[in-house]
Amino acid sequence: FFQAEDGIRDAQESRGLGDVYKRQVHGQLPKIQGWSRSFGSEELGIKQYARVDGTEPKNNVLLKIDEQVKTVLEGKQRLLEREVEKSALAGNGVAREDEAPAHEEGQEKANPEEDTHQEHARQLVLFWEMLERNYLEIFGDTFTKIKDQRMDFHQKVDEMQTNFLQMLDFDEEIELPMRKFKEVFNKFYEDYSGILDRKDTKQELKRKINELYERFWTIIEQKKNEAIKERQSLQDSTFFKDEIEDFTLLSESLLQSEITRFIGFATFLDRMNDVSNVDPITLQSPELQSVEHIPVEDNSNPEVFPRLESLYDQALEMLERIELEHSSDAKNDVVAAFNLEREISRYRIQQIVQVTAKLCKIVRSVGNALLAKSDEWIIYRIKQVNDEIYREITALNTAVDQGVPVTDTQSYSNDSRYELKRLEFPSEYPMTFPFKETIWINRFTIAGLYQIITEIRSLSDGSGMIYPKVLQNFFSRRLKSKQIIALPQELAKLSAESFSKMLQKLESGGFIRFKELSTCLILLDAKIGT
Repeated sequence: FFQAEDGIRDAQESRGLGDVYKRQVHGQLPKIQGWSRSFGSEELGIKQYARVDGTEPKNNVLLKIDEQVKTVLEGKQRLLEREVEKSALAGNGVAREDEAPAHEEGQEKANPEEDTHQEHARQLVLFWEMLERNYLEIFGDTFTKIKDQRMDFHQKVDEMQTNFLQMLDFDEEIELPMRKFKEVFNKFYEDYSGILDRKDTKQELKRKINELYERFWTIIEQKKNEAIKERQSLQDSTFFKDEIEDFTLLSESLLQSEITRFIGFATFLDRMNDVSNVDPITLQSPELQSVEHIPVEDNSNPEVFPRLESLYDQALEMLERIELEHSSDAKNDVVAAFNLEREISRYRIQQIVQVTAKLCKIVRSVGNALLAKSDEWIIYRIKQVNDEIYREITALNTAVDQGVPVTDTQSYSNDSRYELKRLEFPSEYPMTFPFKETIWINRFTIAGLYQIITEIRSLSDGSGMIYPKVLQNFFSRRLKSKQIIALPQELAKLSAESFSKMLQKLESGGFIRFKELSTCLILLDAKIGT
């Protein structure tokens, strides 16, 4: 939905809290044990200091990564040992607390506080994944419905035009009878050419021509009245109003999901600092009030859609009422993150309403254009047929007066002056939202992040594993070719050797996991734990 450059069109994996909008928040929250191994430039202190002796300075990035990796591996090892011990006790049937064997010398005892922190982090991750998954599913499903509705709308309007133009088709009623009459007339000329000069013969032939002329005029009037009646039915139809109502209903789903996501974000921040609470996190979100009683359109002002505006006012009011439960105890960077997320949600709500309003205006303009076009079709088609009949009748009367066969005349049906042009739909619909982000020199732009992760993904195998040497060559080529546009400033300054050592810290079993590397890139210089 809010994808790099122009908006998300397909559901994709979340790129972190607020889709990396959090780059505007300053400060650093306490780290939650068990979370990602970020190597952010500020967090890890990526700095180079020149030595007097000219030797290469010690890279603080590698030192920090060493510390983080060591801490994570030690924690994982302790958890693994406890799991093995529990399995052994359960297998021997001595899982009773009073019979549990004493810990061997050197083996660490279980740390309840650490277990609590691990469970707290796990509940946060589960909640955030659920929140992001539901958010993306709703947006993906809703935009699929919008796309389907748009295509269905095009198809129905196209059918309306086809049916209307078929009503103004005179081939069977006029053109075919006229062609048949001329064939009979020429046949009569061949068989009875000797009596064509007689006065009574000419009078009889002209009487037949006049009868044909009157019959055609009756057909024209009948077709004209049917077309006018059909045009009135189009004007009285609620089809276009119903389409606007459907688009408004879909926007309501998007607005509700924005409110729910922001409430979930506030819940997430509240629970982050409550490390002793390991209960599953629940989410309760208020629903937007029904707006079915509010008119969809304002007949006095074609630019206004009252029902959509009511949803917009409700969503903004609801957004402003949401606060942190423990705002007085929250740290400055948590409050800053909360306020920034509110600003982002407010912006997204505005864009949802603006895009929906554009869709509604397109529907309304197509409806008005179809009515105007139907008037044009009636006028020009009737004129076309009138001119054609007049020319044909004149040619028949001339042939009778001169006693010669009638020649075929060119039909006006293919005359460009009377071409009935169909409505042309907009080639592009406003289905993407304007993108807005603050650029920070030590973080990827979203466009740059999307580019580099896409490139790295192409290097991985089917299981998401990448050979370190492949990644080393990838970054080496990027650095040597000075392709540093997508790299943050601190990373771009690193040498190829430093980059290689950095990647080695993520290596496990001879491979680097694509997901872990991408997570580090996404969280580079992040200000809050996501």
